[in-house]
Amino acid sequence: MRIFRSYLVSIIVLGIIGLCSVLYIARHIPTQLVLRNNRALWNSQHFQHYRYIFTPSCLCPFESVQVDVQNGVVTSITRVTDGQAEPITRYKNFAPIEQLFGLIEQELQARVLWVAVNYDPMYGYPQQIAVRYRGYGSEDSSSFTVTDFEVVN
Repeated sequence: MRIFRSYLVSIIVLGIIGLCSVLYIARHIPTQLVLRNNRALWNSQHFQHYRYIFTPSCLCPFESVQVDVQNGVVTSITRVTDGQAEPITRYKNFAPIEQLFGLIEQELQARVLWVAVNYDPMYGYPQQIAVRYRGYGSEDSSSFTVTDFEVVN
């Protein structure tokens, strides 16, 4: 009887581990496919010059900024509130748009609780990114939005 219980407990534990793995894969694979498809759509556009407003929503020292990008390089970042220039290096993880795709991919690989992304249907760039980290407080989540995207001719 004791051996039977040991086997039963082992089977239950392995079943739970297997189920958790399946749920993790089921939750992340579609997100990765959507990321890949939208990144491909974005890359197919070949924008030479564009700008957008980047707004973080987190307990962090960042504020809404307008980001200007030419030939894949950030040329300026200015605060929306007062038009003052910000150091480009301060936003290196968030600008240009290509960096946002990298951020999403990095968060998916970090095994956070969840990552939710809304993409622009026409251009494929991430319009909103929300990440929930493992923890219990509001400081364990962050989100970013991209608005007012425009191609500059």
